[in-house]
Amino acid sequence: MDSLLEKRFSEAEKGRMYWLYLQDKYNLDASSYVLLIPDKEDIIHLKERFRQYITNKSGNRGVILANQSLISQISNIEEEILSAEACTRQEAENLMRFYCMYQFTSNLLIASLEKPDGRRGKNLIGKKGLCREEILDMVVFGIGKEQEAEETGNGF
Repeated sequence: MDSLLEKRFSEAEKGRMYWLYLQDKYNLDASSYVLLIPDKEDIIHLKERFRQYITNKSGNRGVILANQSLISQISNIEEEILSAEACTRQEAENLMRFYCMYQFTSNLLIASLEKPDGRRGKNLIGKKGLCREEILDMVVFGIGKEQEAEETGNGF
């Protein structure tokens, strides 16, 4: 038991060091947002939603963290407001471990229905006609169908 606890604390410490590295590299401040995508997701959809989220929050920049295969799908992401950084599975796990132990910022968004451990968003797929992307919009960005219709001017 003690060794498992020690392992978790070690992972959290590595997550803290990774966060400090990101803060330094991207000059993250209170109006900066980080989107961690620990699973295979529709990165194009998430990138657009993240850009909207940053704009709606009057943020100044955003950083997307995902594995190299997802990052390569948005290779030309370097924009004024968005940056992308490839991270390993272990770096993502360590960052989530740190965040679960100590919620050091409200500006870290985790785009996953299953992570961090304990999320059960996957169970909502198909309920009331919801698809994976709609659930991610609600869980990660706080956007529902009604809000999206109001923002785009499209009715149902």
